[in-house]
Amino acid sequence: MEPEQSGVSEATEQRGPVTTELACEALARVLARKGRVEALDAQTNLRALDLDSLDIGELFVTLEELSGQELDPESAEGVELLGDLVRVRALA
Repeated sequence: MEPEQSGVSEATEQRGPVTTELACEALARVLARKGRVEALDAQTNLRALDLDSLDIGELFVTLEELSGQELDPESAEGVELLGDLVRVRALA
């Protein structure tokens, strides 16, 4: 019997820093679950998307799943633009 693997699919697991592309993918998934499709890039203002606190939490969890690492929520303070998410760092 194989050892149990994490809930992250190897096909989507990146194992590395959060990139703009990864942030766009994570946000696109969160919006798609709400039935929304938006054009996204590094300059996308997160407040303009009217995301509530649950959406932001889901975005953070999706970033963790896609990056394959646990992220430090405090490093996300002051994030306004989608591109700002590249400053989010992994927990030590």
